[in-house]
Amino acid sequence: MVSKMQKEIVKTNRYVSFLLPLLLIIIDYIAVVCAEQSAFTLRNIFIENNGVLRISWLNFWVVFPAFFLLFINVEQPYNKRSQFYKIIENIFKAVVYAITAIIIELYIGRLAGSTSRLFIGLFAIF
Repeated sequence: MVSKMQKEIVKTNRYVSFLLPLLLIIIDYIAVVCAEQSAFTLRNIFIENNGVLRISWLNFWVVFPAFFLLFINVEQPYNKRSQFYKIIENIFKAVVYAITAIIIELYIGRLAGSTSRLFIGLFAIF
């Protein structure tokens, strides 16, 4: 017979397998938005004469973070047990792909002319 403790462990594992990925997605979203806000603020500090950069709320809160979360999911740095440098490599590739997708989206949406390259560069670095 299965003991009560083993049942509790199985139940806990079920919750952890659901909650941990959800927690990682939330933390990644917050990290991307913080990086985006930092790049936005620094760009507006560095470029004083050209005015303030404006980004639509949809791009800022939904589209740009969605690209990052999508490519982080594709690279799956959290799902595999691997060495530290491989995890960093997967995250780096996800960032490069996401920034490339954002640049393509800006050109397709004809927003590239009004979006600062300094902002995109700082966003990629952060």
